[in-house]
Amino acid sequence: MRVVVGLVVAVILLLVLMPLWGMIGALAYGGIAWTGQLLSNGVLTDGRLAFRAGVVIGGTVSVASLLRVGWRDRAWEYAIMAALLAFGFFLLLLATGTSSVRYVPPSRVSQDLMREADLARERGRPMWTSRSGYEREAAALLRDIARAAARGNVAVVDEKLKQLQDWAQSRQRAASWTDRDRHEAARQQFGRSTMDAQTAAERKASSEERIALLTTMWDAVPDVDTGGVQRLLLELIGLNHALRARMADSVDADEPALSIDDQVRGILTLQEALLSYKPSYPALWDSYAAVVVDVDEELALGALLVSARLKQGEKEGSPRSEPLDLQGRFLARDLSLQAIWLPESSRKRLEILQARAEVLQLPRRGAAGDDANGARRTSEQVLPAAQSATTGKGLNVVRYRQQSPLAPPAATSPRRANGEVFVDLPAAGFEAMVQPIALPVSGVRTNARLQLVIDVLADGTLSSVLVEESTGDAALDTRAREEAARWTISDRAPKAGERRRVEVLFTVSPAAADGRVEQATLLPGASSRDFLATLLRDKARTKPARYPPASAREGLEGRVLLAITLSGDGQVKRVRITESSGNRLLDAAAREAALGWSVAPGMATSDVDEVTLDIPVTFRLQ
Repeated sequence: MRVVVGLVVAVILLLVLMPLWGMIGALAYGGIAWTGQLLSNGVLTDGRLAFRAGVVIGGTVSVASLLRVGWRDRAWEYAIMAALLAFGFFLLLLATGTSSVRYVPPSRVSQDLMREADLARERGRPMWTSRSGYEREAAALLRDIARAAARGNVAVVDEKLKQLQDWAQSRQRAASWTDRDRHEAARQQFGRSTMDAQTAAERKASSEERIALLTTMWDAVPDVDTGGVQRLLLELIGLNHALRARMADSVDADEPALSIDDQVRGILTLQEALLSYKPSYPALWDSYAAVVVDVDEELALGALLVSARLKQGEKEGSPRSEPLDLQGRFLARDLSLQAIWLPESSRKRLEILQARAEVLQLPRRGAAGDDANGARRTSEQVLPAAQSATTGKGLNVVRYRQQSPLAPPAATSPRRANGEVFVDLPAAGFEAMVQPIALPVSGVRTNARLQLVIDVLADGTLSSVLVEESTGDAALDTRAREEAARWTISDRAPKAGERRRVEVLFTVSPAAADGRVEQATLLPGASSRDFLATLLRDKARTKPARYPPASAREGLEGRVLLAITLSGDGQVKRVRITESSGNRLLDAAAREAALGWSVAPGMATSDVDEVTLDIPVTFRLQ
């Protein structure tokens, strides 16, 4: 009986004292970690922290023992030995405290963020409050770079590429201890994983495990070289296997696998994120072109031209491109090999665009001869039709243009735009249209000429629309390219297809001949303020605020009233919350989205210095 009572009392004491023991253990572990981190210049792993803690504790005990013996025996030799031993322990402590990651104390993080925000405001650079916000803005900028390169706007490419590099440098600050520890733990586990599985099931499980570890590394710290590119390689290998299996019709219908469409979308999103942190990596631009070739041929051509420009900068010693180390060269080689595994149709489209990029680079390099003539002949070939990824014959994603940020904006009524457009469609073999191109709201600022190259297949399909000679106005080029994709041919094309060139002329209306757009012409009866308000509301609808995941999970809804100050040229200068939703996350998400709502009113609001507009943002769960 006494034994039973003793056991019950012991269990009760165990349950009562367990929280206390847990607190004591947490304090002890925290003290060991702090001791191990002492005098380090980086974020260390748990093993190195424990070793440094042992060095500090053991060194202190050893030196104290020698000093005690020396004091008792009145022997100065012990003091000298203690000093030498302390110096040795100190050197060992310094040697084990180096890390490639600089540690920023929590008290310094907020100061660094405030200082970064001040510098961003001084340089006119946006300040991002989240990683996802930065990646969205940077992805839009790199797409602008690719389109400018495809249209031959070299000055715009250099300017925006420098801007993106500046953005990337501003994001290279130390992450939190938790993120660094998570990244380091996943990196060590990834290093221990092997690829020597024998069966197909083992190989698949090993690949999925490695992708999961690389995803953990990338989500913790956006390190392009360590985890980002390796994850991209494994994702590309998985996509190639899925395409081959789809072509062989060997996909298990009962297997709950990610669709190929979703795989392509995920890879494109990852590539844009990688480029947003390292825009001077030519191999990433080449890889991006290889995957986006069936989704948007203009982006693919532009990416190839940006890559060629960066490689040329490497040869000339230009700072446009960063030199790659040995690991970077191996990763670049592996990325280039992925293009060999593309479906045949996609590979053919990529080869034609590569030849076109080669021709566009020829005048700068002064190349000539048979290779140049061969590149010119290949570049004039008609692009095959983009094949669907779901068939395994291509990478064109079903409904991608409606779901991705690459989708063109909705056409705007021409009554709100100033200027006229002239296209002789019958002369180019297309059916005449009353309104062949709907002008953007910015209108035509100066008389301009545009030349489009349109690839027409034998069945009348338009497989490609590219801007060969740009107007210099990105809005006009984009709208013309989007509208040309809906034209219909009036005659039969050859069996091998045909490349047609169409000239488009843009002219300003007489009311804007002096370079200023009359308000009555642009928006009858409306003021510049009303016009900016209309554009801002349109931008808020096409680029809505992102619902914070935490608030969505909790079912929180609300309405935020923002006071947005725009300059006369449509740039967002300040955003102030005048009416809160009552939830900090919803307010921050609305303000972050508003910082990216700059518009392009053209010359219509040149008489405005700045204007403040009230825009409501409503968060409502469907």
